[in-house]
Amino acid sequence: MFRVKDPKVSLDFYSRVMGMSLLKRLDFPEMKFSLYFLGYEVRVS
Repeated sequence: MFRVKDPKVSLDFYSRVMGMSLLKRLDFPEMKFSLYFLGYEVRVS
């Protein structure tokens, strides 16, 4: 888990530079935070 200041910038870095995909996002507006799950998609041939 990483805490980030700007999710938009972090998502851009991890997707474009590291090649990860956003797998899931959970928002908790009452507590004013969101969780982003990123990883590498496994392609089965």
